[in-house]
Amino acid sequence: PAIRERMPAVTSLADIGSGGGMPGLPLGLALEVERVTPIESVGRKARFLETAGRLVERRAGVLTRVEVAA
Repeated sequence: PAIRERMPAVTSLADIGSGGGMPGLPLGLALEVERVTPIESVGRKARFLETAGRLVERRAGVLTRVEVAA
């Protein structure tokens, strides 16, 4: 994608105050990074991100790891 051409050296990213995973999870997919770390302090949002991260890892086959920091 065009964004990958502008940021070729990105291998991991952190999304502080991730909420519902925007923009961290879609950006991680677009950049094909090795690791995405959504950081969320609200428990229910962090649990959602853990579930969403597992689905992204399984379906995309692109991200090697989604680690939620709560």
